[in-house]
Order: sequence, then structure tokens, then C-alpha cells
Amino acid sequence: MTKHDLLRRVTHQTGLDPATSQEVVESFFDVVKESLTQGKTTYTRQFGSLAPKQRAEKLYCLIKQDNGVRPFREITGREVY
Repeated sequence: MTKHDLLRRVTHQTGLDPATSQEVVESFFDVVKESLTQGKTTYTRQFGSLAPKQRAEKLYCLIKQDNGVRPFREITGREVY
């Protein structure tokens, strides 16, 4: 379900105008995003919980250069190995 679909369903089920529905949904996502960036877990009844996760560092190997495993970094532009 996309955010647009969510907005349409909230508008239909609550009878609110689309602008008000969008403001409510955007505010909800802003509160959840702020909570997660602060490292807090958000619990919502009948939905579940949203919690920040600590992920392991991604690794890759440059086989052509034969210098083993190095920390992951984003390849930008036209970099080719």
C-alpha cells in the first residue's frame, strides 16, 4: 500500500477532506520518524511496533584488485572495477 492509497482510505473512512487527511497522515509519519531517529520504539495497538535496528556493516570484495574484503561504500557515478 502506498501513501496515496493510505490517504484515500483515510479520507473515505473518516469523511475528512483530503487536505486534512494528508495533514494527519504526514503528522503521524513525522512523529514516528522522529521517535525512531531518537532511538525509541513506537508501539501501536492492533498494528505492531516499529523499532530502530542496529545493522552489521556491509562488506564487499574487490576481486579484480585482489585486496580482500573492505568496508562497504557507495559507488557513485560511473565508477567501474
